[in-house]
Amino acid sequence: MAMYNEKIKRAYINSVELISQRVKAARFLEAVKQIETEAGMDLYEMSASQLESSLKRIGNVKVGSARSKLMYARLYCKWCYLNHIDGSTDSYKELKSLNVDLSIIREKTVGNPLGLKIYLDTVFSKESDMTSDNIIKAAFWLVYCGVLPNDIYTVKNSEIDMTNLRIKLANGYFASIPSEAIPSIRNCLEAKSFRYEKNKYNNPVKRVEGDVLLRGMRNVGAVKTLFPAIGKRTRKAFTDGITTQNLTMSNVRDSGIYYRAYSAEIAGVTITEKILERFADGATDFSSGEGKSREIRLVDYSNWKMAHYGASLK
Repeated sequence: MAMYNEKIKRAYINSVELISQRVKAARFLEAVKQIETEAGMDLYEMSASQLESSLKRIGNVKVGSARSKLMYARLYCKWCYLNHIDGSTDSYKELKSLNVDLSIIREKTVGNPLGLKIYLDTVFSKESDMTSDNIIKAAFWLVYCGVLPNDIYTVKNSEIDMTNLRIKLANGYFASIPSEAIPSIRNCLEAKSFRYEKNKYNNPVKRVEGDVLLRGMRNVGAVKTLFPAIGKRTRKAFTDGITTQNLTMSNVRDSGIYYRAYSAEIAGVTITEKILERFADGATDFSSGEGKSREIRLVDYSNWKMAHYGASLK
């Protein structure tokens, strides 16, 4: 589907000098096309309040994301105004800030392991059906526990300790496995075969040999094919009204980080950005070492807490 006012938007995109910024501008304008179509007007025609409302609709889970969308909206509307595009206004000048929307945070993240389990059970098959959805559920749990999304296919059966409920991560840390994750992870550890989700009552298909936890029936798999397949099903479940949440692996990962931090804060730990960075590396012992995930911000953690627990940062 073409962008709203495709010709004008292409002219704007082509006017952006840096290729990297051009790509980001195009992604932003593609993200707002449905909102513009429903409103029957381009962003450059909107009032400041309409612009703010439209930008909130495309979901601002993080402060950095909100600021980025604000910047791209203002740059586009400014270009249209300065180039005398028919119908353009200077209302973009009134758009000074864009706060995150707590309802969007609740839509795109979970507050605890039980919240993730409820979501997964709503969207995917039960673990007891022994379908390949066990692999999808386990993938979500690995990311929630602290495995980086791109590393989920490096996790081996031998690195899963079901006695002590922990996963050995590539960086040497041990990530805790919540009780809600046990059924799908155990099935992926033990099952020699799974049924395909669409044929859950047919004969099971043997999984490929190996020690990789998430190995499938045809091959071990790859993130570049798994994540789009998962995204297609999660978006459909949201669009069809099966669930009121629209989760991504990235936001599930952040949910796990924030929940580990929240649990530590309840236990008396003062949460800092350095500690959040340590949790982002999958650590549960944050007494030493340096974190490397600099995108984790204290303000985003505070907003997540407010959205799910109504709690402000101490």
